[in-house]
Amino acid sequence: MGIDFNSSHNDDFTIKRDVMVDKFRENHDNKMSEDEIRRRSKSVFKFYIMLSYFFILFGLVFLVFGCYRTFSFFKDKHDCTVLVEGTVDSFNSHRFDSDDDSEVSYAPVFSYVYNDEKHIHIENNYSEDIDLSRGQKVSVYVDPDNPDHVYIPDYKEKYSGMVSFIIIGLALAVCPVVFAVRRAKEDTEYWIKKAEDEK
Repeated sequence: MGIDFNSSHNDDFTIKRDVMVDKFRENHDNKMSEDEIRRRSKSVFKFYIMLSYFFILFGLVFLVFGCYRTFSFFKDKHDCTVLVEGTVDSFNSHRFDSDDDSEVSYAPVFSYVYNDEKHIHIENNYSEDIDLSRGQKVSVYVDPDNPDHVYIPDYKEKYSGMVSFIIIGLALAVCPVVFAVRRAKEDTEYWIKKAEDEK
């Protein structure tokens, strides 16, 4: 009885071919699964970013305003170096709501003398609570290059809230992005685990 070497060779070739085909299919399926998970993760991230767009925009407004107030504060302190005595002359009042029951906000009017010339400084920063009174003497720092530019440390309400605006702005602008990244990561991990369990 003869041995069919060709048959044995063909069987080995068939087994190797089947193994290679199965391996190719497995790699192909895994690649498709990873691509699908990656696309889904990006879609989830974009969805939450779009959902948080209003908060991010609102946070940027707060952040820019807070940075502007901070820059203004340090610029006033840097430029205004000549100390003179000033007086709270009066207060301007304003209602930001037409409703008669709404709170009234006030902005002080200061007067001071620099180089024998009287100057009037009208604040445009209104506040409901001002720790100043009419006729009160205050320290006024004058910019020697521009006597109408002053820094009045006693009027704390002008610079209050700088840090608060920056913190709120950062929170509103950054938190939605962090949340979106975290949710996308959790979603990716979930689908990867699910794909592994189904193998």
